Amino acid sequence: MRGILFIILCSFSFLSQAQHVIEGRVTDPAGKPVPEVSVWVESRTSMVTFAHTKEDGSFQLKLHISLDSLVLKAKTMNYAEYSQGISNQSQSIPITLQPQATELREVVITNPSPVRRNGDTLSYSADKLATKTDRVVADLLKKLPGITVESDGRFYTRAIPFRNSTLKAWTY
Repeated sequence: MRGILFIILCSFSFLSQAQHVIEGRVTDPAGKPVPEVSVWVESRTSMVTFAHTKEDGSFQLKLHISLDSLVLKAKTMNYAEYSQGISNQSQSIPITLQPQATELREVVITNPSPVRRNGDTLSYSADKLATKTDRVVADLLKKLPGITVESDGRFYTRAIPFRNSTLKAWTY
């Protein structure tokens, strides 16, 4: 009898923790849906749940907590972050994101390309293309775009064989 009473009490305590659903649609000021927006709910100390909007801008968040006051937030590139205080109850919330340019930090390319063009000549940096498994020049030539190397060692570009080609000051 005590066991049955315990199970019934546990069932009621489980049912008493409500599950609330926050749903809505994210749009821009023109009313167009904004897909792939990160939408989340925060408590005072941490993120409670999150989702991404679908192609039509819709989202759905399920809350399994008993806190009363929460914050709904939404963010994506080229829009200002959205933040609104909400109560812990099922509700539908439309979100309109305001455009805001996203400034990217400076990008510096420090590794030069292994291919350089000078007029009608292409120069390849072999040390940038070579790996430890390359044993002969043909292994390196196979990695060059537009070059075909036959099993007998002849090499072609656009099905035209190389004749009197210079490779590292060697004539073939």
